[in-house]
Amino acid sequence: MYPYPVSFIPTVFFFATIVVFFLLFLKSFFVNTNDLFLTSDKM
Repeated sequence: MYPYPVSFIPTVFFFATIVVFFLLFLKSFFVNTNDLFLTSDKM
């Protein structure tokens, strides 16, 4: 039962890092699309 937490903790950090980068990517993507919509409305 000892190796289970040792291998479980890095997996949690690995998935947490992926989720954070994915959310940052979605945030930047939606911000870019909002900027495009705003510029198209101005024109």
